[in-house]
Amino acid sequence: MSQTLARLFSALSTLELKYGLAELDPEERAIFGFIAGELAEGRQPAMQDVVAAGLTPRSTAYRKVANLKDYGLIEH
Repeated sequence: MSQTLARLFSALSTLELKYGLAELDPEERAIFGFIAGELAEGRQPAMQDVVAAGLTPRSTAYRKVANLKDYGLIEH
């Protein structure tokens, strides 16, 4: 079990470095994780969904989503 977790952690770390995810601030990371989770469930999250998730105040959510777009991590 611990070897599997170690491999998973290694793979995630590699992806973070490759796509610049390690550079995200905690709010950007939370929003990106929310969007990724929604997509993994087959949903297409809208901005209203991000705001409704309550991860950040409304104005911050809009700003952080704009940052994620600027970084090329999401399209909307």
